[in-house]
Amino acid sequence: MLKIVVCIKQVPMVSELPWNPKTGTLRRELAEGMMNPACAHALEAAVRIKNRQNSEITAITMGPPMAEEVLYEAIAVGADRGVLLTDIAFAAADTYATSYTLARTIEMQCPDVDLVLCGSHASDSETAQVGPRLQKNWIYPPQPTSKILRSRVVQSECSGYPITFSKSWK
Repeated sequence: MLKIVVCIKQVPMVSELPWNPKTGTLRRELAEGMMNPACAHALEAAVRIKNRQNSEITAITMGPPMAEEVLYEAIAVGADRGVLLTDIAFAAADTYATSYTLARTIEMQCPDVDLVLCGSHASDSETAQVGPRLQKNWIYPPQPTSKILRSRVVQSECSGYPITFSKSWK
């Protein structure tokens, strides 16, 4: 069975972007949330893979308690389970802290994961750094002298574009 993790983020609805005029920051607590569109594409790719071969999808999100809504949405679309990381300490997490926390959570909750998918960027910040940093913080970084003993390749299609995912491990 292919084990897939999809990292998703709840973002404020684009039509409801209340800003604090004094601080110049987004007042997230006042905006209704939705699944980040790029994360929805990653989830769609995971579900398409699941429809073609025996797979299990875990959706993980980090945010306030209301972020649980995107996990219910992910399960409705085809994820098998959801993991919510919520703590007041995460409130001002930057991309490094977010990616590090996600990496450790994947390590603990899904130690035998085969594929991790993330959205390309978040619509509320446009940083596009969590996915690449997640790979860098991964517990099993590639070693230049390691030999590949097993490999898995998954081919799928998302929004009309062919995609190939592969994972190799010792």
